[in-house]
Amino acid sequence: MAGGQPSGATTRRARGNRNPSQTLPPGTHVGRYEIGKVLRLGYAGVTYRARDTTRGGDVALKEYLPVDIAARRSDLKVVPRLHQHGDDVAWGRERFLAEARMLAALAVSSGERVPGILGVDECLEANGTAYVVAPLPSRDTLASRLSREGPLTPDQINRLVPPLLEGLSRAHAAGILHLDIKPANIVLDDQGVAYLFDFDGARAALATRLPSATSATAYAALEQVTSAPTGPFTDIYALAATLYECICGVAPPPAMERPGERLAAVPRKTAKAHDPRLLSAIQAGLALQPADRPASIAAWRAMMEATTAAPHPTPTIAPKPTEASATSVIPQARPPAAARGTPRSWERWQIALAATLAFAVIPAGVAGDYVAFPPSSPTRPSTVVATADLRETPDAQAAGEARRLADQVAEIAAAEAAYRQMAEHDAAHRNQVADEAQARLAAAAAAHRRIEAEHAQAAAAQAQTEADARQAAAAAEATLKLSDRDRRRAQVALTSLGHDTYGADGLFGPRTRKMIAAWQKSRGAFDSGYLIPEDLALLWIQAAPALARYEQQLALEEQRRQEEKRLAKEAATPTPETDEPTSQ
Repeated sequence: MAGGQPSGATTRRARGNRNPSQTLPPGTHVGRYEIGKVLRLGYAGVTYRARDTTRGGDVALKEYLPVDIAARRSDLKVVPRLHQHGDDVAWGRERFLAEARMLAALAVSSGERVPGILGVDECLEANGTAYVVAPLPSRDTLASRLSREGPLTPDQINRLVPPLLEGLSRAHAAGILHLDIKPANIVLDDQGVAYLFDFDGARAALATRLPSATSATAYAALEQVTSAPTGPFTDIYALAATLYECICGVAPPPAMERPGERLAAVPRKTAKAHDPRLLSAIQAGLALQPADRPASIAAWRAMMEATTAAPHPTPTIAPKPTEASATSVIPQARPPAAARGTPRSWERWQIALAATLAFAVIPAGVAGDYVAFPPSSPTRPSTVVATADLRETPDAQAAGEARRLADQVAEIAAAEAAYRQMAEHDAAHRNQVADEAQARLAAAAAAHRRIEAEHAQAAAAQAQTEADARQAAAAAEATLKLSDRDRRRAQVALTSLGHDTYGADGLFGPRTRKMIAAWQKSRGAFDSGYLIPEDLALLWIQAAPALARYEQQLALEEQRRQEEKRLAKEAATPTPETDEPTSQ
């Protein structure tokens, strides 16, 4: 059967088809493939389940159909929505086919199935567009697995990551970017092995020409939202966001909504179960700026496989008291601010204990009745010695007491200095937190303003484009030089198709313009409200039965008028008088 031509059975099945009008009806043939149900709908294409009528078995058939700039006609052919979209549609179709051929060549060059990539079996063209044939993906995707079971275990992560990295590494080496990595585009086979599918190079290519093709999902890197240059680092961001969801159970916030450069760390309880090297690699892959991410899959994989990891911090243990300071606990050197975060409660306890012990010992020493803790020794346990049992001379005792008092004063001064240092650090930390929060709020506000400005600019551009398109459509209608009869026929045709113009007076007023726009919109075309040549030709075809009845009615009315004129003319013509014979 010719590509794209439905059979009689196809027509019957199409009547019950509930798929969107832009998709192919089930039963349509594209080459040797018979279309089944729709599997996925995207900006740049539709993926169907199809039957290989020659070899048997089901496959995935992806059709190039950028819905914003192309539409399907009643004869199933895909055409640009507007004349100015023709170049964009053709350019995106070439990118679609080029990416598919590169994926097919990747498997051929390696001589085996590429790990982590579902692959492409065939490319073909029909219906004015292009198609890609691929193995039918498994029903179980990573998205459904996460929805069903929640975050993955470390063993599941270790089984998931290697094939994806290997497949992406080979694809990038061949010049192929995925540009739409997310849990829904990763399928899992019966053994839990992951495969990427639904490469999105065509949409990414169109995004450089059309603002509406730009992706803004939670897995899209900043350069995809802003239409900046992409590269392997773009796929690394998306895969890092996917792994973040696999570990935390939730996707990271979209790049445009993140307040700061670094994403919030994985919760401590969750992080304990996973390799810190993997967590560090995910953090690096989620950097907002491309220059801050690993430049290649090889560099990113090296981060995950690094042999050294940052040691976990351990609490500082105070050393044993020395002879010069036998009665207090000396505060230890504090770690750098970046390493310790906020002061710990046990550090405050050390300082308080030092001050308490020092102040408690001074009065007892002055009274001459105190207890001293001599330095402990590995071979001799510490013992309590009363002053009455000391055998030193009074001068020696006084000198020792003076030394101990001096040491205690020095300890008090050290404790006070440590306390001041801690207070200064607390103040600096609070100021730093406040500054960072203010900077994040300012960055978020700036990003919000930038997004609003971009949206306003895009809306203005869209409005200007539509205005230009309407003006062009009006000019095209003027070139048709529609007669009064043509206008009446158009109104009759629109009314017969369900768009009532409230009569056929031959005047294209507001009501008729509105109905023209409604008819155009119903078939997926630009609703300009003006009849361009293509619209007029299609209108005559769709309303042919109604127009035939209208022409027949006009003919009958004309025949009746002619008959009435004839009768009137005969009635107005005098009948010649005849002479009657006279009687004899």
